[in-house]
Amino acid sequence: MARGDIGLQLVTLRELCEISGAPADFVVEMVEFGILEPAAGYRAPGDRGHWEFGDPAVRRSRRAVNLMRDFGINMEGLSLVLDLLEELDTSRHHVRALERLLREV
Repeated sequence: MARGDIGLQLVTLRELCEISGAPADFVVEMVEFGILEPAAGYRAPGDRGHWEFGDPAVRRSRRAVNLMRDFGINMEGLSLVLDLLEELDTSRHHVRALERLLREV
């Protein structure tokens, strides 16, 4: 695994496929649909062999593989579901933070 410029852990396309259980063509399709985004500086479509992905893409690809396998969701639906799940995760995080603040008052 490679290190990014700002200290984030980056993985190659091959490593992402191994971690998430996704075939490379599935990952490429997710990038083309905007579901996954390679790390900055690694976005050129013809440069797939040099793509690197950060932790958010790893988590998102794992979740995508599970959704496709368990529910048969197509790419368009997958993008929507992943976005909504991330919004839900963010909202839950904010609620927990507010609950902690309220306990301090």
